[in-house]
This record gives sequence, structure tokens and C-alpha cells, in this order.
Amino acid sequence: MGLELSGNFSDNAWYMKNIDTIKSMIIELPSFVKQAGKDEFWLKAKNSQNSWDYDVRIFVQKGKFLIEASLCNEALHSDVKTLVGRVSTETSLNLLDDDGNMFRL
Repeated sequence: MGLELSGNFSDNAWYMKNIDTIKSMIIELPSFVKQAGKDEFWLKAKNSQNSWDYDVRIFVQKGKFLIEASLCNEALHSDVKTLVGRVSTETSLNLLDDDGNMFRL
């Protein structure tokens, strides 16, 4: 099951100013495995059965924050929840699915 989520920040100026901080937060997550290019980060759960090199990809780009999950496991539910929690101490971040509905971890 694939899942695509977009990040909706209440303060886009904060997001633009803190892109590098968010990237550092992602690299600190336990399931982080690779930075693929400047704006793409891969997460993979330690016990993942996925044959791909990642379970979750996070894209941190100017004006856009996207999460793509190939599997819904702890890389998504725990680590992405941790990331959202850390960002939310500074500004509100809601994750929206393809239909624009709020996604809860």
C-alpha cells in the first residue's frame, strides 16, 4: 500500500527559514538510511521486509514538504510522528493525504 502525504505548515515563513534544521532532524531519526540528493531522505525500519532500499521517502524542498510511504510501519508511524512532533514545537504541521484530508499518525 502506497501513501503520499503533503505537509501543511501554519507558518510557511518558519518552514522556509528552517529547511536545513528539518533536514537535520530527519537525519537524526533511527530509521534514517540515506540522503538521496539535496532534498530527498530515505527511512527504513530495521525489521522491514520491503525489498526496496526505503520504506519512506521525505522530500524537503522550498515551498513543498512531501512524505511518500511504500509501507506503513514504524518508520512512518514512529519516526515520522517524532519528526512532526519536533517541528510542531515551533509551528503547526498537518499532514494531508491525496484527498486533502488530515492524516493522523
